[in-house]
Parts: sequence; structure tokens; C-alpha cells
Amino acid sequence: MCKEFIRNLNPDRVKKGAFAIHRKVGAFSTRWHRHRKHQLLYAEGGVLYFKTAQLTSVLPARFAA
Repeated sequence: MCKEFIRNLNPDRVKKGAFAIHRKVGAFSTRWHRHRKHQLLYAEGGVLYFKTAQLTSVLPARFAA
């Protein structure tokens, strides 16, 4: 349910200036996409891998990107 929610979420349609989602998601990936609004990633535990058009990064626990 949480993974499906995140996949279908469109931050550009949220009327608030900022919002947060705090969920344990586990391993999953999404298709390439972009948003007009900025996005902040935070790994509370474990490791988060993410890719952009320019780089692939590893985000360790307790860090944000």
C-alpha cells in the first residue's frame, strides 16, 4: 500500500509549500520522473541508493540529500 501510494503521489499537485512522508518502505524503485518542486531524500536506517541524470549516489542512514 505505501509503495503504491508513493508511486502515485504527484508533489506538484500538493497545494502546500512543503510536506513530508514518513514510512518504512523497503526496497522499491520508480520510473524516471521529475517534479517542478524540490525533493529531499532521507534514510532513517539502512542505505538509500538513488540515480539522477548526472550521477548515482548512496545515501547512508541519518543523512539527507
